[in-house]
Amino acid sequence: YALHAEQASTAPLADVLAAFFDRGLLFDLYVNALLLVLPFLLLGSRALVGYQKVWPVTVARWAWVAPSVFLLFCLCADVPFYDYVNMRLTDLAFDTAQTMRQSLKELVSTPAYLAALLTFIALAWLCMRVSSNWFRAASETENRPAWNTVVWTVGCLLALAVGVRGTWALDDE
Repeated sequence: YALHAEQASTAPLADVLAAFFDRGLLFDLYVNALLLVLPFLLLGSRALVGYQKVWPVTVARWAWVAPSVFLLFCLCADVPFYDYVNMRLTDLAFDTAQTMRQSLKELVSTPAYLAALLTFIALAWLCMRVSSNWFRAASETENRPAWNTVVWTVGCLLALAVGVRGTWALDDE
């Protein structure tokens, strides 16, 4: 928004905030909830049955990290792309790119894209470090009371269901 504030300058503030919260943030939260379904199933079932092996944690980590890094790449590429052609990356980039080689050549030869690529590398590194800490903590097995595990698993399930659904309202389609 900050890069293209002039485009929203004629729109009322209420419309800008509604677009940000009702469309942009809602969609991002929806996508993140979908990314967390498989890790939740793996880690939640592991916790409920008391399984001690580490492989579900490793699979859950990579099931979350790989799509997250890909989405970070798309985000970092979308900002300079929009600045350059005033169109979203998904609307045009994949339609006009002839080959992957052409796309990569364009990425490293355009200064704005190079800055976005460096930002992507920094964010991807940060994502890997943070997720490593989170999932390392999840792999540590402690003797927790069964009620604690059940309450946390059910609470996470409810939050994830609302996130995937995109709303609290059960009658909303």
